[in-house]
Amino acid sequence: MQFSMDLSQPALPPMGAALPASLAFRKNLVCYTSDASTVVEYLQNLKLPYCIWDDYECVEAKERPDTGTVLVLPNVDKSLVRHQDQLAKYLQVMRQRETPFFAAIATVSPEFVPYAHMTAYLKRQFWFACHEPRPQDLVELSELELPSLRSTLRQIHVHQSIRRYVLDIVVHLRVHRFSKQASGGGCSAHALGDMLELCQTLALAQERTFVVPDLVKLAAQWYFPFHIEVIQDPRHEISLQFGSDPDLVAQVLEKLRNFSLHRSRETQYPLYFQFMVLRDVLRIVVPPI
Repeated sequence: MQFSMDLSQPALPPMGAALPASLAFRKNLVCYTSDASTVVEYLQNLKLPYCIWDDYECVEAKERPDTGTVLVLPNVDKSLVRHQDQLAKYLQVMRQRETPFFAAIATVSPEFVPYAHMTAYLKRQFWFACHEPRPQDLVELSELELPSLRSTLRQIHVHQSIRRYVLDIVVHLRVHRFSKQASGGGCSAHALGDMLELCQTLALAQERTFVVPDLVKLAAQWYFPFHIEVIQDPRHEISLQFGSDPDLVAQVLEKLRNFSLHRSRETQYPLYFQFMVLRDVLRIVVPPI
């Protein structure tokens, strides 16, 4: 499966590319869909074992499976904060258990904004957000193939300059003027590892044995918009510390919000403001030669 990179036309990653890597790396996904049955039908077509939760009461008492499974979590963005943190702990424990494979797919509404509708603890348990399953996303995927896929992905070479490139992107995102400084712009300590594994996934999809800078840019477009946290209050804009006019900053932020909402509706891409921040950073950070 080949993927093109167009930083002017963002799009959510396809489920067909996201799920195999998610199972191989034991990472969880968020799926933008108003109907969780689309995810269930997709898993059924792949003949993958799954279970679906219809409530989030007493998450700590839920069974922790010992066999390979995909956990479908409908309408996570509508759950209570205390239930979200309980769910985050559950997913953290499950990732450490010795099962053949495990991944959770949380479905959210089209209006879902990660840093506004999901606790930071829970958000860190997910890799990135993807598009709802479509017929063209159906792939050949067998439980028996996962160990070899996992081994092949680990063999994709990542040069030290690529690691530095990813770190430079993370640093610039953390200090971007529209990033929430108190939370490091949403870029956690897991960002480097998550990005490198996503780069390996994209390299394998392009039948490469090593990661190139263009793949880092594509991986960044898939990964960071879900994690970036932008400021909500103009008073938190970092340039105010250096004498910017508060009224002008507030006007700029409001215009950018309105523009991003308009573009989100046009492109059907729900993370457009975060994408604009990422695009600004990718323009500044120089990739390795």
